[in-house]
Amino acid sequence: MAGVLAGLTGLAVTGLLSAAPDLTHPSWARIGAAAIALGLTCAAMAALEIPHPPAGATTLIIALGLLHTAPQIVAVLVGVALIAVLAVAVNKLFGVPYPWWRIPAVRERPSLDRGSAGP
Repeated sequence: MAGVLAGLTGLAVTGLLSAAPDLTHPSWARIGAAAIALGLTCAAMAALEIPHPPAGATTLIIALGLLHTAPQIVAVLVGVALIAVLAVAVNKLFGVPYPWWRIPAVRERPSLDRGSAGP
């Protein structure tokens, strides 16, 4: 989802939402769209603490204009939703708890016990 939204944002910022793809002679605007989109995707994954390298590929597919029409974007989003539903079903089938939310990690304080330290 982040990859799709970031790709669309990159296209919108560079004015390429309705432009046809051109992978043989990419313009600076197209390169900018890809850079913006990848930066946003990486930032979103870092902020949400959910690394997912294939999101970068989705981002590039959108930002490079390979999928840019409304029906194509809807098809990708439907695919994302179906994969998420399938993941929940498979995890439930095999008894793996599905992480509906992330439990914050508890950081341990370093021990100040010097009794076990050497001379």
